[in-house]
Amino acid sequence: MVVRRSRGLVALSALTISSACSVYSSQLLSSSVDDSTGGGGVAGASQSGDRGGMPGSNAGTTGVDVPGGGGAGGDDSDGPDVAGGSPSDAGAAGIAATGGSAGSGGTAGGSGGTAPTAGNSGTSGSAGNGVGGTPDIGLVDNFEDDDLTIERTDGRGGVWYVFDDGTSGTAGPNPLVCSPLTGAPAALGMYAMHITATGFTGFGTGLGVDFRAGKKVYDAGKFTGIRFWAKVGAGKNTKHRVQIADASTDAAGGKCNPAATAPVDAKCEDHFGVDETFTTSWAQYVIPFDQMTQLDWGYHAPAITKTALYGLQVTAKATKLDVDLWLDQVEFY
Repeated sequence: MVVRRSRGLVALSALTISSACSVYSSQLLSSSVDDSTGGGGVAGASQSGDRGGMPGSNAGTTGVDVPGGGGAGGDDSDGPDVAGGSPSDAGAAGIAATGGSAGSGGTAGGSGGTAPTAGNSGTSGSAGNGVGGTPDIGLVDNFEDDDLTIERTDGRGGVWYVFDDGTSGTAGPNPLVCSPLTGAPAALGMYAMHITATGFTGFGTGLGVDFRAGKKVYDAGKFTGIRFWAKVGAGKNTKHRVQIADASTDAAGGKCNPAATAPVDAKCEDHFGVDETFTTSWAQYVIPFDQMTQLDWGYHAPAITKTALYGLQVTAKATKLDVDLWLDQVEFY
């Protein structure tokens, strides 16, 4: 099991590719993602609420830079709780059929001779995406390939993971797997991501993914924001923080200070995001980049740098209400 720590953070979900849904491992990252890199430290998640957490240690053991967690999400208590596999390859493009050869001109001859007509041109083939349509460049993951690696489109290819604050709670599933859907809108298909958590006393838990393996920067400048479908279980925590790590807030960007002793206004992991309240029914949530803000406990940037993103996190506290989160159809738009 891969462990990520940052001021007590422990990350879950990373074992072997053995079940229908593959799990997070260095083997997965190095073999299934073209741009993964070996080595690297383990970055951890921040504390949340009024103060952010510290970064994880740099002593990596998996051979891959494991993404750090973020601040925790809010809970349902009063007050402004704030938050701190193998991929499916796109189908090959259709091959244009070759046009028919033009007929050769008629030979001059008798008075009754006619020249043959030119052959008809062939029709071009249509592009494929493995399922009969055009690939969606913005799709991060719809989980229909039943694995933990996001769609390898536009240079992306990170792996989903679960993290927590390291206190005596439980989060799962462990290992992390894709979950079959029941009673969901037909457009969501057959699988989604589903995590649960209970008993944590710190910032809580989160579900996250790097947009590129090995903590490499991703340019999302062509997009306006991110959207996804989500719901929560009945009687469970409804408040979550959706946040994106960028070059200003992630230690990999080199602007913030990952040291535990860094001044408050220089700390890493004060990511840009929004606080969302999910319901027990599936619904789509649309978040423009320009509506994402920081919590102002760390290094401050004027706006998210969408041309230099690292990953997505959805966090929540599990101190008063258990977490039961479903997530599907994650995409840039």
